[in-house]
Amino acid sequence: MAAYPDVLDYLASIGLDETAHRFGRLLIAVHCGHGTPPRTIRGLAGFLGVPASSVVRGVDRLVADAFAQRTPDPHDGRSVFINLTQKGAELAQRMVA
Repeated sequence: MAAYPDVLDYLASIGLDETAHRFGRLLIAVHCGHGTPPRTIRGLAGFLGVPASSVVRGVDRLVADAFAQRTPDPHDGRSVFINLTQKGAELAQRMVA
């Protein structure tokens, strides 16, 4: 049994009902996206086929809701890595189960 409808209900319960599908898509992209973690904004934008500005807004929401965290790239001060928190990884896993 897929947990996706339950996950959408959960997202709606925390105020993400209007953007649950986009939020879920980004969450799964961070979890399962192209290449190996860590993910970058540019990499996620390319994987999803959307502008980087859209990914930034989505990641802002993931971070604000404690589903993801930004980590500075030690080799490039202009870039950050996007990684899921334990909470985000658990939710993403439920979505792809």
